[in-house]
Amino acid sequence: MQEPTLTHLEKKTLKILVESTSSKKPLKALDIARMVKLKQFRLKTNWTVGHIIQELREAGFPICQNWKGFYYPQNISEIDEFKRDVGDQIVKLTKVLATLNLFREKNEITEGIDIVSKIFFTIEKYVRTDERTVVKMRFQIDDDGNVIVPAGVRLAD
Repeated sequence: MQEPTLTHLEKKTLKILVESTSSKKPLKALDIARMVKLKQFRLKTNWTVGHIIQELREAGFPICQNWKGFYYPQNISEIDEFKRDVGDQIVKLTKVLATLNLFREKNEITEGIDIVSKIFFTIEKYVRTDERTVVKMRFQIDDDGNVIVPAGVRLAD
């Protein structure tokens, strides 16, 4: 196998990941950026740590990540764990693609907007269920920004 040609930033990033990380102590993108002095290069290249990591992965280096940051695997189980996470993400993204394709085929963007409206154009208010009990409930908001309160529901003061 031919040795990949890496940029200066890729070499520095790879060295940091190999020498100082594992799944138990990954590095956040911001920390990697500081360590490789990415800010100086970003003005010229517009690269981010994500770009560097992707280039390293495409060059054949097994850079992994978890919710805490990026790391170079120390053993097979760390690679397997990352593969499971990637597999889960692929399943979720496949569902997203299927949904987008469905909307595109039906050309029903407005239906999706209606669903989003129901989710995002809501507000939580306190409701008095009796003289002593107050609970939090979610209400829709109309186009003018008014809370839609169903008949018989009494908002708390």
